[in-house]
Amino acid sequence: ITGGDADALTNENTFLMYALNCASAAFDYSCLMERFVQNPNGGSFASIGASRAAFPSTANDFQVEFFNQLMCEGEPRLGDLMTLSRLPWLDFASTNSFTRWTYMNYTLLGDPAQKMWTADPAAVVIAAPGSLVTGQQTVNVTVTSGGSPVVGARVTLARTGGVYVRDVTDGVGQVALPVTLTEGGDLTLTVNGTNIEQTSVTVTVSNPGAYIALESMTVIDDGTLGSSGNGNGVIEAGETVALAARFEDTGTGGATGLTATLTTTTPGLVLNVGVVAVPDVPSGGSVAASAPFLVAAHQLMWDGMNLDFTIEVDDGGSSWFSEWGATMMAPEVEPIALTWFDTFYGNSDGIVDDNERISIVLRLKNFGAGFADMITGYLRTNSPNVTLHDTVVTYTGLALMDTSNGAALFSMAVIDTSQAYDARIDFVDNMGRTFTHDFQIVDPDVPQGIDSGLTLGADVIELVWDPVAGDDARGYHVYRSDAEGGPYARANVDLLEGISYFRDSGLDLLTRYYYRVSAVNTSLIEGDQSDPFAKSTAPPETGDFPLPFGRETDSHCAVGDVTGDGRLEVVLTADEVYVWTEDGGELFDGDDNAQTRGPITNLTGRLTAMAVTLAELDGEPGAEIICSDRDLKLIYVFKSDGTLLPGWPQSTGAGWVWAPAAVGDID
Repeated sequence: ITGGDADALTNENTFLMYALNCASAAFDYSCLMERFVQNPNGGSFASIGASRAAFPSTANDFQVEFFNQLMCEGEPRLGDLMTLSRLPWLDFASTNSFTRWTYMNYTLLGDPAQKMWTADPAAVVIAAPGSLVTGQQTVNVTVTSGGSPVVGARVTLARTGGVYVRDVTDGVGQVALPVTLTEGGDLTLTVNGTNIEQTSVTVTVSNPGAYIALESMTVIDDGTLGSSGNGNGVIEAGETVALAARFEDTGTGGATGLTATLTTTTPGLVLNVGVVAVPDVPSGGSVAASAPFLVAAHQLMWDGMNLDFTIEVDDGGSSWFSEWGATMMAPEVEPIALTWFDTFYGNSDGIVDDNERISIVLRLKNFGAGFADMITGYLRTNSPNVTLHDTVVTYTGLALMDTSNGAALFSMAVIDTSQAYDARIDFVDNMGRTFTHDFQIVDPDVPQGIDSGLTLGADVIELVWDPVAGDDARGYHVYRSDAEGGPYARANVDLLEGISYFRDSGLDLLTRYYYRVSAVNTSLIEGDQSDPFAKSTAPPETGDFPLPFGRETDSHCAVGDVTGDGRLEVVLTADEVYVWTEDGGELFDGDDNAQTRGPITNLTGRLTAMAVTLAELDGEPGAEIICSDRDLKLIYVFKSDGTLLPGWPQSTGAGWVWAPAAVGDID
């Protein structure tokens, strides 16, 4: 089976392809498994196979567990099946073995969330309201198949633009979906699940009269209207925000004498003002609330937390509900580097001497979406062996991914450097959040054993090195230059923690780069850089390369002078014998097809090429092209004009021809 076979397949029902053979899922090439998945006229919905060599007996163990989990244990999701099929062999994967190879090598090409059928999908019957009215309510749904309840079916009620709720059916095939509907229109109720047909029905929502719904909510945190914050218009941990609501009548009739009440179940939020008056809303119109809601967010609420609110508007007789959500933003500030020097107060030799006053810079970085307004660092110690001098430094205005060295320098002295001591910097921000960084002035060792490879791409250099010994190592930095003498610039963005590896991508082709690696200890002190290590990227393509050929081939390229003109050609066998000049040109149009480039033969796809060898056989200028045909079990010898050398082809007998021909004078 070739990639062309996968491309040509037409099938209405797609399938899972699970292969035990070598390299069929080598996704860094145009592999067979990928071609099945990408077939627009069918093929497979997912493929599993080896990205390199496979060991069928070992791979079979993984495959058996995969289908055991699918067919016997009832797990339908592809990603979970891949994970579960590996688990029984985890203990055997820690050492270099067939199991470890298979564990790392087997690859899923497809959607890991995809669920599979293990039987013909059953039709389902959905019992649900065909129509609803606006308002806060629960939609009860029952799913059956053949008169029996369907357990674990996923039921989704949705409409583009705001309504989305889902849950799974219980032991009697029922589910209750809480939903707030603020306007009329159609909803789609969809049921899917294991071994059932995905089925959808339409639920119509009517709006018989007025419905006073939330139109918009504006966040104010600039110190006005009772708020306190930094004025960037988002809810951040530690702030009190004013929420200015605007309401609209999504129906007809309008309403008067209105009050709006805000509620939330999100932990960490306090409603300082949860009830506001709303002016009369005209039919189909909108108005702003008379005053804002006031909400205080605890300073320890975490970045990215979902904030959920419900707003109820009532006129003393009727109530209308809306839902509103936001995302909490909070700073996540961490120390990332500590540097010290003895220039200002010491002897400038770069060595911490007894009782020498040194200056310290601790750099901070904000990894959170919230703004770090003001952070104060306090240099502290519990050791009598340390004298503190400059102990307070402030940091201001750190947005997401910003860094700061602070507005001043810390300074201290170690009385006796031969004795133990401790030091730390305690941090507190304007919201009361705290963190601490402990340190000692000790430089880490220099990394050794740097090596590299180019296997990840022509524009990629990967570096590996020996991990620095000891428990104090935290990570590494990598520096790059285009000259051995520098200057060197850091190639990694953040500290490489827990791994002595770096992948440098997007580099210029055929370019020599120089690298130096440094270690960083748990105090965040960076040590000296290693000696330069040089590595070059691969050369770019020349001429019109890369060039296409008719189908996948097991042949390698051979390079030699086949025309006898003293210049080298590139020879490849696939569906035809291809010969290209050094600039990607062809010798002549051997297949009478102007749309192809390179064939010197016109075999119309009869060749199942395996290998090619170039050798001088006829005594005339130019090497002959010797190629093997696997299926026909023949050896061909072609001249550069596409004709066969007299006496060829020759049969190789009953077996497939896998190997390239060896040519020599044996008599």
